Amino acid sequence: MPISRSSKSNLWPILISIVNIPILSKYVMPVGIYYARFKKPESFFEYLDSFMTEMKSIISNGLCLNGKIYNFFISQIICDAPAKAFMLNVKSFNAYHSCNYCIEEGTFINGRLSFLGVSSPLRTDDSFRSKEDEDYHKGSSPLECFPINIVSTVVLDYMHCVCLGVMKRLLTFWVKGKKPIRFKSPEIVSDISSQLIDIKPYFPSEFNRLPRSLDELEFFKATEFRTFLLYTSLIVLKGRLAKPFFQHFMLFHCAIKILISNDLYITHNTIAKNLLISFVSQYPTLYGYEYVTYNVHGLIHLADFTLQHGPLDKFSAFKYENCLQIIKKLLKMPGIHYKMYTIE
Repeated sequence: MPISRSSKSNLWPILISIVNIPILSKYVMPVGIYYARFKKPESFFEYLDSFMTEMKSIISNGLCLNGKIYNFFISQIICDAPAKAFMLNVKSFNAYHSCNYCIEEGTFINGRLSFLGVSSPLRTDDSFRSKEDEDYHKGSSPLECFPINIVSTVVLDYMHCVCLGVMKRLLTFWVKGKKPIRFKSPEIVSDISSQLIDIKPYFPSEFNRLPRSLDELEFFKATEFRTFLLYTSLIVLKGRLAKPFFQHFMLFHCAIKILISNDLYITHNTIAKNLLISFVSQYPTLYGYEYVTYNVHGLIHLADFTLQHGPLDKFSAFKYENCLQIIKKLLKMPGIHYKMYTIE
């Protein structure tokens, strides 16, 4: 998290949340905030050392509050793709062997790395710890000291993969892409923007942000892509987006609607998974083989995580991103004193 626009100083917070107690699950607590000047930490062992020492003690001995012992375990670890690769100490998301959940090998097409397969063997906790895939691992991970299934605990976060990844890319294709893909005329983009603005008064207060014009697409936040994907897209795209692209998008829309639903994510899980596999399989024909990126490929694994962790909002980064903004505002408040420990 950059502290300001006028310097290269960054904060690296470690945030936790109690996920199995409903009254507490909405709260996020910073348990470590590290300051780095100019560069990121050299090693995640260095970055996580204090947290790992405390967490191992809490997992082994529990936490005593008011004379009662509470047991803790790590349910999920949430981060974006670069941080995930750094923490797991594996190849980055733009490497040939970078999928964190299967051993699919990327293909270099037109200057881009693509992942075209949908049925490669899955990684397991045993294969990760024994480092069977030499092309994937760079060394040991600090997470190996915890009694967790590393592959299923380090989740695929739908805020980064779905909203900021696939949905953002699709909208960019439709508005600014090549002629066969984008909207047929600028007037259609203008009509969609006008309709998005027209429905603003009807949005309930539960929505974090109101719809904006597509002229501001490059400034959209993750919540805006989520709102478009789940709610406004069906209103503004039907009849305006070419039929093959609209039908293809509906596979994506329906699957995410199922996986985010408290009532459907288990009963219709197989349907959602098949919809996402169909979406990924048809993606290269419509948009180009070179655009089946790490995020697009990751969709084939998304339904599996909901079976273990619940609907998508139960293991997304949205509430942690909100906490980052709170921390940033606190730093700018007068009278707030804090001490930085620099990672040199």
